[in-house]
Amino acid sequence: MSKAGFSIEDIQKGAKSLNSTPVQAKASSKSDDDEEASIARLEKLYQRMNGDLDLIFEELGANPEKAKKPHNRPKNATEFAEKFYKGFYSLVDDEEMADSKSHK
Repeated sequence: MSKAGFSIEDIQKGAKSLNSTPVQAKASSKSDDDEEASIARLEKLYQRMNGDLDLIFEELGANPEKAKKPHNRPKNATEFAEKFYKGFYSLVDDEEMADSKSHK
């Protein structure tokens, strides 16, 4: 017997009694539909503005700084829409960071 009070044999016996459980596919939910609609709107905005990040972010009331960095520039409307929706292009203001650190 091991220090924990269980032997390898005990664990193996217990494992034999376990049954596998099939996993069902995730059903589409309202939030999935909302996400798809939001991404589609962002793609259309990107296309309407011909990929001009300054115009796009002005329309969205957001800061384009992160999106304009060469390694972050979106290659197409879909990439832009997905990243923007997921918050990839969001900036945390230095003041906000200082405030959040001082509240800890």
